[in-house]
Amino acid sequence: WFLLFKAKAPNYKGEDYCAPNRAMLKPYEDWGYAKGHIIPTCLGNHMMVREMREGRGPIFMDTKTALTPPINGDFKSPLW
Repeated sequence: WFLLFKAKAPNYKGEDYCAPNRAMLKPYEDWGYAKGHIIPTCLGNHMMVREMREGRGPIFMDTKTALTPPINGDFKSPLW
């Protein structure tokens, strides 16, 4: 759902949980699994679990922002 809606997932402080945990991806980037700006779901889930274990949970899916229609009325993704 995160990718479909292009939703952000902030922690309880409103911070992006991926930024402080980016170093977790280094071994996977070296092996070619986590290249680009889209983080694979399984690795993103590990980042979420780490956030919660370190006391920065819960993680919220910002659906209000993600489901707000674009101003120009274009509801289609560039992938359609």
